[in-house]
Amino acid sequence: MVCSHEVTTKAGKFRADTLAKKVPKRAWQKLSAGAGAKGHRFYDWAVIDLADPRPGSRQLLIRRNRSQAFASCHPGQMLLKLTGSSGAGKTTLAFAVADRLDGVVVHDFDEVGLPLPPIPPHWRNRMTEVWVRRALEYQVRGMDLLLTGNSPLGEVLAAPSAPSLNGIAVCLIDVADQDRGERLAARDGGRWDQAATDAFCGWAAWHRGHARDPRFRSDVIIDRSWPEMAWHRWTTWTPEDPRWRTHLIDTTGQSLATSVNQVERWVTEQREAHRSGRLALTHGWTDETHRPTDHGA
Repeated sequence: MVCSHEVTTKAGKFRADTLAKKVPKRAWQKLSAGAGAKGHRFYDWAVIDLADPRPGSRQLLIRRNRSQAFASCHPGQMLLKLTGSSGAGKTTLAFAVADRLDGVVVHDFDEVGLPLPPIPPHWRNRMTEVWVRRALEYQVRGMDLLLTGNSPLGEVLAAPSAPSLNGIAVCLIDVADQDRGERLAARDGGRWDQAATDAFCGWAAWHRGHARDPRFRSDVIIDRSWPEMAWHRWTTWTPEDPRWRTHLIDTTGQSLATSVNQVERWVTEQREAHRSGRLALTHGWTDETHRPTDHGA
């Protein structure tokens, strides 16, 4: 059922999304929709009795992302991306901060499923476009998307539909190599051998270089990529371009609470920069004459 579908209750006829906004907090139940790549996929569920003259009883079952705030009046509509190599804590931080942010939906990139390794670059390219389109769907509904995943700034900007986004901001979640290896071992129960762990650390090092300079080893993501990617949008940029900004949060040696606070602060600052017109990657960023005075990072 689409959100615009109308149903009849004892109180009258309503759109499905309107009914969802009316559900009281106590009526939502947290239940798993099954196991995903990173454990159970928990959602909030609610059931509404429908008034139907036909025999029997009918109900409307509503599922929402646990971070979703249906009644938000936030005017931002932007994609907020937490990027970086595995083991830094991107997903943990995103879902930990979800309840603190109104009007923000949180998703993990891997919700779309993962192919068997080695994962080809063009797969991540295509899935980045899938998530950009999902962000556009939330944009229409007046909501921001906080997305975790490996796609760096250059990959997001090259996605075919990226120029249609009202705003884009990227944050690199990083951690020291030793901590990363320990987290991977604890999280995945020895799934990764030393070669795989070293590869994750190498990917993390590349992310750091890419965040600093668009010219740093761009071949890593461009070679053998999906033909639809528009790399030319940024490959002539320099580090001084205000649009090339990836914020850094290093979680090494600090508590989860501290890192969560840093992510919340970053999200809040980017949304405010967007509202005030200071965000560099706002609608029209592909135009070379588009130069906000403050990138808001």
